[in-house]
Amino acid sequence: MELIALDKLSMKTKDIIESYRPATNLLNEKVILVTGSTGGIGKACVHKLVDHGATLILQGKNISKLEHLYDEIVAKTNESHAAIPLDLLSAQKD
Repeated sequence: MELIALDKLSMKTKDIIESYRPATNLLNEKVILVTGSTGGIGKACVHKLVDHGATLILQGKNISKLEHLYDEIVAKTNESHAAIPLDLLSAQKD
């Protein structure tokens, strides 16, 4: 597959790419697990996913951050989500 730099595309193609906005109901009825959801890329993903209708399972190791994010998302969506406090690095097999 050949990658094409954005500056090599036609103006019409650039306009289409830059103006694309996914539907707000794009992820309705989808359940998505977000690991590392309390910070960085994970937290940014959480906000975008709920903006498009996803139901989330939030995972993070910091319980207070996880609770705060959960409350924020429930207030924003008025829907139930789930939160799992778990440090995946220290989790062990049984």
